[in-house]
Amino acid sequence: MQADLGGCFADQEAGRALTVGCCRAFDSGSIPRHRIAAVKPFCSEMAGRVADRCVQLLGGEPGARRRGRRPRRDVQRP
Repeated sequence: MQADLGGCFADQEAGRALTVGCCRAFDSGSIPRHRIAAVKPFCSEMAGRVADRCVQLLGGEPGARRRGRRPRRDVQRP
């Protein structure tokens, strides 16, 4: 369980680092289009992976599938 939570934390930190790096580059005057293009799909996929892992960690009973839709829906792109 700790390894799964550690993986979730690592995914979140990687997404945060990529996002902050793009924001800093943008603020300095350059527009890192290639990095922005990489951050968007990485973070949306990462959010889905983390949500799926958390639902699995909270329990695998049949009701978890119904409860699992909301975290997945909350992280989907509009």
